[in-house]
Amino acid sequence: MERSSGDLKADPEEMRNVAADPAYAQIKADLEVTLAEYQQRYDDEPYRGPSTPRPEWGSYDHEMFGRLQAYVASTRSAS
Repeated sequence: MERSSGDLKADPEEMRNVAADPAYAQIKADLEVTLAEYQQRYDDEPYRGPSTPRPEWGSYDHEMFGRLQAYVASTRSAS
């Protein structure tokens, strides 16, 4: 299920959607199984349309995101 480096050479910006490409059918099937397993493990309902329960996200907070980026950078430099 590992992606080959050829994918990044052919599409380095990852702009091409290969979900319907028959060459990727097995990878897609494997990922769907993995997603279902994670959804079951974490009691996450599969998407069934707009009525599917989902978290309510607030507006984007630039200040909070900046603090988070600084924290991540400091954590990485300390490791």
